[in-house]
Amino acid sequence: MTVDSVKSDENFELNFNKLFKYSVFSLNFNRSHPEIKKDKKWVVQFILMYGLYLVPSSSILYSTIVHEIKIDLTKAVANMSLMVMYSVVTLKYALLVMHREVILSLINTVRKDYVVALTLPEEEKALVVTYAKKGSWIAKIWLYISICTSLVFPFESFYLTFYYYVMGETQAVELYHLIYPEPIERIKFKVVPFLILYGLLYYFDFFSATMYVGVVPLAPAFMLHACGQLEMLKMRMDKLFSEEVKSLQDRKMRLNIIVKQLQDIYTFVEKIQTGFKLLYELTLKGTAIMLPIITFSLIDTFKRGSISMEFIVLFWGAILLSYCPCYYGDMLIERAESFRTAVYMSGWEGVWDKRARTTILVIMTRTFRTVAIRTMFRNLCLDALTDVYHQAYAIFNFLLAAWS
Repeated sequence: MTVDSVKSDENFELNFNKLFKYSVFSLNFNRSHPEIKKDKKWVVQFILMYGLYLVPSSSILYSTIVHEIKIDLTKAVANMSLMVMYSVVTLKYALLVMHREVILSLINTVRKDYVVALTLPEEEKALVVTYAKKGSWIAKIWLYISICTSLVFPFESFYLTFYYYVMGETQAVELYHLIYPEPIERIKFKVVPFLILYGLLYYFDFFSATMYVGVVPLAPAFMLHACGQLEMLKMRMDKLFSEEVKSLQDRKMRLNIIVKQLQDIYTFVEKIQTGFKLLYELTLKGTAIMLPIITFSLIDTFKRGSISMEFIVLFWGAILLSYCPCYYGDMLIERAESFRTAVYMSGWEGVWDKRARTTILVIMTRTFRTVAIRTMFRNLCLDALTDVYHQAYAIFNFLLAAWS
């Protein structure tokens, strides 16, 4: 984005709640937003909301263990994939509660930087706006993905019900086929029980969607914000030893600001890691396991002459969930390396200023440690994603060999 494009976009507002309104609304709706006070009122709300979420989850687990695993392994895998989604949603909620102060600190830091950006030169403000828009775009994309995913099951249900009606049959189709305990199984197609079970399963679908809309865009948005701050420092570093900065005092002040802001960025990235490290470690490990199982089951349904929408949705969902943080984690590493190069190439060797050179040495030493989000064992980047796909492919080949 150029300076002119920022000037022409006078109506654009650097406001976190407005830029990420879909995520903020979702987190407020499911009561997981870090700004919500965790008092007795919240406990009651959580028990009611999560209690309803637990009911269909228990039904899926019961149907899988007691029935499906004995009669239809492919269906059992589909059910267990939903249980993995339930586990991920539960983990997301737990992390939002456990790291409430850290995530709230990240949000407040972004808000503060947006306020500061209003006082910056147009060129620097343009960077903040650019990365803010990118973060907002991610939130919108995940809103669309979550809406489409949550509508797959009811759409399939309504379509099949209409199809049977056109064919002269009156048959209600469940939102998701499950085998319930005998007392419920006998009456599940009666009007009232059918509507209750349908509503509970859709609540499972909807609640999961709100967690994905609310949580998934947060870390990438924070990473993008850190990228913008690093690029701003790079821009300032490029100008530090130029002709426009002639005063030693001015150069010293600018260097001190760069050092302080760099430290703030490192602190900001460390907080992102604290809040999301466990989630991303489990996401990558889960992807390596789930992708081959889902792919194998999808191929099996094709061989039977049918198409499983559940597996298709879960397949692309697993890919996107692992790709998104790795892509933006890789971008963060790239921006950090770009800043480090800018420090070295800033032209310090042409200016004899002992204090400036000492500060440059401190910055170079500080940036020797890459600015990156680490999982338990490695940096979150596209190389890590490639390893995950290699592992998934190896597991897939093992399943094919075992099946044949």
